Amino acid sequence: AQRASKSISDALGGLDGLSSLLDFLPSLPLLFGGIFNNQTTGENTTIQAAENMADWQLINSLTKILDAVLELDRFIMITTDDLQWADKTSISLIGELLINGATSRHMSRRCLFVGLYREDEVRDEHPLSIQLSYLQMSSDVNTTEIKLGSLSRKDVLDMTMTQLRLPRRLVVELADVVHKKTSGHALFVVQLFNSLLRDSIIAYSTQKLRYVWDQDRINIIETSKGVAGLILSSFSSLSLASQHALQVLSTFGTQTDTHLLQILEKNYQQGIISSLDSLIEKGILDQAGPIVIFAHDLIQQEILESMPLAKRQQLHLDIGKLLGKIYQCAQLNGHAFFAGNSMISSIISLACDQINSAGPECISDNREKRTFAKWNLTAGEENSCQSNFRAALYYFSKGVAFLGEEDCWSTNEKLYLELIEGATLSSYALGEAENAIQYAEKVIENVSLEDTLVVWTVILRSLTVLSKHEECMAKGIGILSRLGFYLPLSPTIETIMNAMADTDSVVSQYSVDQIASLGKMADDDSAHSIVKIMDAFYSSCFTVASPFLPLAACFIVKYTLEKGVCQESTTAFATFGQFKIFLQGDYSGGKKCANIVKMITEKHKLKMIAHMLVYISIDPWFDSPRELSKKFLNYSQNMMAVGEAHHAMIALGNSWRCLIYGGENLSLINQSMPDRTKMIAKHSKYAANFAALDNILMEELIGVPSSSRSHFNMNDMQAEAESVKDARLLFRIQFFNVMISYWRGDLAAAEESSTIASMMYPVSKFPSIHLIYFTFFHGLVLFQCYSEDGGDKRLQDGKEIMNQMGTWAKNSMAVFGNKWLLLKAEYTALVDDKRDDAEELYKKSIKAAQDHGLIHELGLAYELLGGYYTTHG
Repeated sequence: AQRASKSISDALGGLDGLSSLLDFLPSLPLLFGGIFNNQTTGENTTIQAAENMADWQLINSLTKILDAVLELDRFIMITTDDLQWADKTSISLIGELLINGATSRHMSRRCLFVGLYREDEVRDEHPLSIQLSYLQMSSDVNTTEIKLGSLSRKDVLDMTMTQLRLPRRLVVELADVVHKKTSGHALFVVQLFNSLLRDSIIAYSTQKLRYVWDQDRINIIETSKGVAGLILSSFSSLSLASQHALQVLSTFGTQTDTHLLQILEKNYQQGIISSLDSLIEKGILDQAGPIVIFAHDLIQQEILESMPLAKRQQLHLDIGKLLGKIYQCAQLNGHAFFAGNSMISSIISLACDQINSAGPECISDNREKRTFAKWNLTAGEENSCQSNFRAALYYFSKGVAFLGEEDCWSTNEKLYLELIEGATLSSYALGEAENAIQYAEKVIENVSLEDTLVVWTVILRSLTVLSKHEECMAKGIGILSRLGFYLPLSPTIETIMNAMADTDSVVSQYSVDQIASLGKMADDDSAHSIVKIMDAFYSSCFTVASPFLPLAACFIVKYTLEKGVCQESTTAFATFGQFKIFLQGDYSGGKKCANIVKMITEKHKLKMIAHMLVYISIDPWFDSPRELSKKFLNYSQNMMAVGEAHHAMIALGNSWRCLIYGGENLSLINQSMPDRTKMIAKHSKYAANFAALDNILMEELIGVPSSSRSHFNMNDMQAEAESVKDARLLFRIQFFNVMISYWRGDLAAAEESSTIASMMYPVSKFPSIHLIYFTFFHGLVLFQCYSEDGGDKRLQDGKEIMNQMGTWAKNSMAVFGNKWLLLKAEYTALVDDKRDDAEELYKKSIKAAQDHGLIHELGLAYELLGGYYTTHG
């Protein structure tokens, strides 16, 4: 211990460095007694420490502590139980610590982290589920999932034989009864045996020199209320002070902070602190530093539920009022306790936990109800700022419950509005779109438009999540018109081109650095609210390829140059760059917009969300598929780390897709497909549809069925895409049909799908890696159909595609060179009798594909060259 203490102290620069971690590691004084002398009493609180220490500093310090111990040739196993109750911040901290530690040679070899949780309490949107997916995606952390069930009959038999030291034939009936009465629950098995020994139903016989028991009495033991009731059967012998102390502790959940208990000891009930030692000795409680923990959550549950309802509610109410009074007196504000619904809670959150457990039905005074609603609002806002949106939603909704529905707008309008807005935003942050809309509708029905713009952005985004794209766009355009900003109801290509030209003339007056250096819009600025409304229905416009998309982008870009930058500016510039390429063929202008997005994000420390649009629409004209794959994968990991699972899964799917295009070993990709598809489907239904298409394409390309294939059907996906007017998915389905038919050698089917896909304007022309490969295969199909069946239009259309590929090759020969050369070779073979010219083009295409690692296209070029030799001798 002394060696470890010295190593830790040296790593962190002595007691001064350690004292900054005291509130995060409350047991440090057990190793460093002098640490209290370096702490100013009452000032170094957890919330203040969290504010003063950046996340990376905390993670770096914790990593240094682990490294310091591991360097002493020690092995460490870290175990955290009941992770299903941990809040997002704590789970994120664990994840970042593991990722950061994975780069340490010692931690990767000598440190084992074991996280325990109840699977049935962790849904897909739970922070733990998202963080686990993030860790599974990381190449630096090895993860293993172990699912534990109840003890089997044989397990209980082996346990009984071992503990009683008796042969199987003597204990088999006893073990069988114990297993039936406990359902194999390990804690229940232990508690049942303890009760049988305590009541002398099992006892040691000095005559037989072994344990004996009354099997008939054991058979008739009543356990209808659950064997957990056995836990309480020994409590009657406890002193009244100990029983009261346990009842108080049980109101806070499974763990309580000793500092909190000292407050209750002083202001509410004496005898709590003095009872702890005996309760710990009896195994009812446990203690780790300043945290007092029930030995099992079922013990806490049984103690709480054994109290009559009226008594339990009154106890909650009394404690809640006391803590609320302390909060109102500004005592302990900013201090955090290891107790409550979250791992760490403030005094106001703890007060609300107690009041809410009592419930509104216990309070008849309307003034008190209003006070408790205000407390819940404060607790909700506090948790929302910490990104603990599940807890925030709990407090906001409980605050609403205290005000009730009747006359709330006339008597408590401001308070009710703030609670409903908080619940709306928290619901959306949790991915609960329908719930968010329900809360939001309560606001917009009773409050003026100008005061509900924040809520309206949530409604529009929620409609997009629910695939109600037409409704989203209609509502968005309607709101803007009510605010005095009008978009044409039926925009024409001329309208769009004029808007693009007008916006381009303004943007061209600024350099990239000048735009990135513009001031930042305030979050509560009315201009920013208008931009947010415009941006809120952007995703629906993008999904259905609406003509409103470029108009919205132009509006926000010009508004940004006038009012200042914001998060939404990055999305607008990315989209504007996309349409510079799509409508104007201006690739350098598109690249400039991509650089603007990156510079604004960097300078103003904004989220990277718009980067994905750049990777999808602009970078494919300059970067190889493998380079794009790395960008998407990095983006996916960043988004997963901050809880943006939907965006992370879309990026993960794109990363995977670029590898397919870019020449990765298809068999290796196919092996990992089921797990990745499952992960994507878990977090994003939208991304899952595209991942399903990738599965089908992969199986067709390599001829090996994936284990997840049975879930996917192209016709079903097409019907669903048509029902929600998802133009991008419909285009992708037809494009993949082109590739599948082409590789099968069914040129007629490939041509038919090419024709259908080409008619899906404008999505068929949107810049993306899919457009590149669709154009390439479309050209090959046209040339080969002409070779077999003639048709001047086929030849002419194929030539236009070849020339288009040549234009793209000016941006990047590494991306387009081999494709352009292969199309030229196919065209030359059809119209030029000179064998040397076509042969030379095939060979140049082969070399270009080989030089840039485009293995699939290399194989295709060899195949077509072989076909040329066969035809021309």
